[in-house]
Amino acid sequence: MNLLFEKNERPRFERGLSFTLLFKCLLCFCIFQQNINARDFLLIHEKVGTTLDLEEKVHYRLFPEIYNFIDAQFFEVSPETIAIQIRTWSEAGEVISLRYIKPYDFYCLRAVIEQQPTLSEEERQNIRKRFQPLFTDRFLAEVPPEAYCRVRTLDKRKFAGIFYRVKDNYLQLWIDKKVVSINKNNLAKIKYWSDYRQQEWPVYFSLFTGGIIAYSAAAYLTGALNLLPADAYLFKLGSAALGVVAGYQAAPIINEWTLPSVTIEFRKNRIKRLDTIHKTFYTLRKMKDRTWQK
Repeated sequence: MNLLFEKNERPRFERGLSFTLLFKCLLCFCIFQQNINARDFLLIHEKVGTTLDLEEKVHYRLFPEIYNFIDAQFFEVSPETIAIQIRTWSEAGEVISLRYIKPYDFYCLRAVIEQQPTLSEEERQNIRKRFQPLFTDRFLAEVPPEAYCRVRTLDKRKFAGIFYRVKDNYLQLWIDKKVVSINKNNLAKIKYWSDYRQQEWPVYFSLFTGGIIAYSAAAYLTGALNLLPADAYLFKLGSAALGVVAGYQAAPIINEWTLPSVTIEFRKNRIKRLDTIHKTFYTLRKMKDRTWQK
C-alpha cells in the first residue's frame, strides 16, 4: 500500500515542481524583456542626438554599405562592447539588426561627426532631392500589405487598387484581379489607407445634404421665375431627386476623406510623406501661397 501511495503521489510533486520552474522562467524572461525595452540609448553626438536618421547618415557619410537604411541607435552592452541597433527596410517590411563595436570605434564615429558641419534644414532638403530614389524606396517600404491605394503618375494616369509589393523598379497593385506594375520613377502621388472600409454615415449624410441643397436651390428659382404651383412642385421634386443622386455619387469621396490616410507626394524632386492631419494643413498652406502669388 505504501508503494502504491508513493507511486501515485510522486507524479503530483513532479508536476508541481515543473509548473513552479516554468513560472520562474516566464518571470525571468519578462524581466529580461523589460530591461531590453527600457535600455538607455547613447548620445551619438550633440549634432545628431540619440538617433541617426537617413539624412544624417548621408550627410556625415556613415554606414555607406547600407543602402536600405532607416535609422540607427547605440546602447552599451558592457564596458567593452557597444551595440548598434539598425533599422532597415525590405520588401517583407522593417528589419532590425544588431552590430557590436568597441568603445574606441564609437569615439571615432563621434570624431567623424565633429569634423563636419551641422546638418541644416536646407541641406536636409538638398539630400532628399539628390537621393530621391532612395527616399522613394524608403517611403514605399512603409506602405502596409493589402492597403488600398490611389496612385497618380507624372503622365496624368490614375490607378486605384490594393497594394501588392514593390519589386525591382516597379510598384505593383492588385486591380480587377490582375497585377498592375507602375514604374517608381513615374510616380507623382500616392495616397493609401491602412484600414479602408465603407462607413454608413457618409452615405446618409451625402444623400440628405444633396437633397436639401438641391431642393432649397429649386425653391429659390421657382420664386424668382414665378412658376405655377404645380410646375414649382414638380421642379422642386425633380431637383431634390437629382441632389440625392449627386450626394450618392459624392459619398465615396466623403468616406475616403474621413478615414485616416497617408499621402506621399513626388513633386519637383521633393518627396513629402503626410498623414491626414498634416495633409490638410499642407493643402491650406499651398492655397495661401497661391493666393499671395495672385
